Amino acid sequence: MPFSLSSGSAVPVRGLHLLLLGASLLGCGAQAQLWQTPQVTAKQPLLAGYTAAGHVFRKKDTTFTLDVVAERVVGVLVETTNTADLARGFGVAWDMTEKDLPELQKT
Repeated sequence: MPFSLSSGSAVPVRGLHLLLLGASLLGCGAQAQLWQTPQVTAKQPLLAGYTAAGHVFRKKDTTFTLDVVAERVVGVLVETTNTADLARGFGVAWDMTEKDLPELQKT
């Protein structure tokens, strides 16, 4: 089953794989974290407990990969099998806090 996030291209969804590209087009909230440097993004509390290797963060069956262009984060690739970490991936892109994630999981 394909999933498209306003990028014009469909991304196959296996488990809960999701490509977050073009989120900066979604408005001010989306721009909160995108366009920061990878170093700023890596310091987010939402990534605490994840093992970092370059622009890739892993924990159990979840991987977040920062899409970086000209030393700016322009997207986040989320590979996971659960909705909690899928919401966390959105939170990483949008600079949300831990308390925002339960409500985001409902949508």
